[in-house]
Amino acid sequence: MYLALILFYSFLGLSFPDGQDIELFIKARVLEQQGKNQEAVLIYDNLSRKHKSLEIELRIIDNYELLKKLTEAIERANKAIEKFPKEEKLYIKLGSMLQIMNDQKAIEVYEKGISRTENNDSLYTLLSNLYKSRGEFNSSLSVLKRQLKSTNFKPVVLYNLGDISYKLKLRKEALKYWNEAYKTGDRSPRLLGALFEINRNDPASLKYLYEINPKTNRLMTLILAEQLRLKQYEDALKMSLDIHRNNPDIPEIKGAIINVVYFMLKDKKDNDKIKLLEDIIKKGFYEQRFLDYLILLYSKQDNWAQEERIHMLFIKKYPDLAYGYNNLGYRYVEKNIKLGEAEVLIKKALEMEPNNGNYFDSLAMLYIRLGKPDEAKVAFNKALNFSPENWEIYYHYSEFLKIQGKTNEAMEMKQKGDELKKRELKDKTEIEK
Repeated sequence: MYLALILFYSFLGLSFPDGQDIELFIKARVLEQQGKNQEAVLIYDNLSRKHKSLEIELRIIDNYELLKKLTEAIERANKAIEKFPKEEKLYIKLGSMLQIMNDQKAIEVYEKGISRTENNDSLYTLLSNLYKSRGEFNSSLSVLKRQLKSTNFKPVVLYNLGDISYKLKLRKEALKYWNEAYKTGDRSPRLLGALFEINRNDPASLKYLYEINPKTNRLMTLILAEQLRLKQYEDALKMSLDIHRNNPDIPEIKGAIINVVYFMLKDKKDNDKIKLLEDIIKKGFYEQRFLDYLILLYSKQDNWAQEERIHMLFIKKYPDLAYGYNNLGYRYVEKNIKLGEAEVLIKKALEMEPNNGNYFDSLAMLYIRLGKPDEAKVAFNKALNFSPENWEIYYHYSEFLKIQGKTNEAMEMKQKGDELKKRELKDKTEIEK
């Protein structure tokens, strides 16, 4: 165990000659975890007098920061840099602290770090971002150009060069850097999005950008949005349906299809709407709202055969949605057909949502058809108990009571329904305003 600890701390740059120093280091780490940062600093400080260790210096600086002793943390970081002048981490730490107090001093630290260290991409990035945050884009651009000569992360730097150039309205420069980033293998969503943005008024670029990486979700979303802006609805729908067929779980594409279809449905006649929605179904897109709307359209045309087909398709595709079973069952009741199936469907809906007043209303209407007034009354009462604000239930109950010869009760029930309906219409009007 002791040997393992020595090897581990050696890995951290700690070469303690005896077990006591290892135990002290462990104790300091435990104190940190307990929030006793001042006590931990005292131990680390004593260890630092005996051992030249970057890890200990970083621990002291971090603890001073946690204690909100920024001046002490900065002083310690400066001393640590004297000990370890080629350690990038220390310049990053000192520069980030100085940014809180004095941007110019932070710039000096980053520049010093860049001149003294190797593999200094992080310092270049911090310096560039600092200039960028100050609105000094030309200085930021200059830093990135210096970084490009030595970096191991050319695609990232090229993207950043393009980004700053674009902010400076140097469009040709931005496009040059972004194209170079693409040539180096960058296929990140942000690069493809940038290429899309800079070419957004060129419809031909849409196809090009999609082809270079068709599985980039953000890019596909941007292209579809641009096609909508250009009113290229047919192209947008075709592309999004093709993508959905191969990648059905991408939410952005599902949302894009819905948006495109809503645009295309505007100002169309019912027959054209039906054709569009049926075509989408044939291509394997079974959006819940589209199926609901298709049922409504067929109902308006009194095309029962097609309406029933879509009801059944809805239940098949959305077996966990109770209202699909209820809707078909209620339509059977309305048409006074397949009442046995209607009962199975409505009771299935109630199994799934036992506190749904609408479904008890459907059950009550079914019992009226079946000549079971006692069961109908029980179902109506449950419907009102669970949905006391639903005026349609009061209307249905009123009709039932009228048939039962209970005229006064029927009138009271109808009046209550009228009041609720009037209130609902008033609320709706105010919301629309």
